[in-house]
Amino acid sequence: MSNKFQQATPQGQKHTVSDIWLTPEWIINSIGISDLDPCGWKPNGSPIVETAKNYYTEDENGLNKDWYKYTSVFCNPPYSDLKNWLKNWLKKCHETHSIYGTNIIVLCFVRSETQAFQNNIKGCTGINLISKRIKFLNYLGEEKGNGNAPSCLIAWGGDAYKRIRNVKGLYFKKDYQ
Repeated sequence: MSNKFQQATPQGQKHTVSDIWLTPEWIINSIGISDLDPCGWKPNGSPIVETAKNYYTEDENGLNKDWYKYTSVFCNPPYSDLKNWLKNWLKKCHETHSIYGTNIIVLCFVRSETQAFQNNIKGCTGINLISKRIKFLNYLGEEKGNGNAPSCLIAWGGDAYKRIRNVKGLYFKKDYQ
């Protein structure tokens, strides 16, 4: 979902409903619907773009919930705590896949220069460096600008890796342990 996106910008503006940056439908159409979106945003009880069959909303804090009972997870994590979000969400994805074998796809900024990114993608199956800047959706479902960095899809699990290859980009399968 990526709400509270504003703190990832240099201005660090206060959170408003206009700071909600949702996954565009073309990505979900390419990778398919997952069993769980732990970063769901459901205004009026339903999502703008259906990313999964089940959701944890911001109020439920999907980072602190168990994902083990789901076969596939799609995660567009909130960017509000740029210092820790990458580390915490990628660590959760890596651990959930390692322990339970859950297929997980994460949509996030390419932050290859950070320790958090490098340390927590070690357990991934593959990465797709998306070929264009993503135009995220606002709270009304309208395309509103793009992120302030390139994005990627990170996969944990063989099925997840197959799914991210359906999005145009440069994809790499991890060949080391």
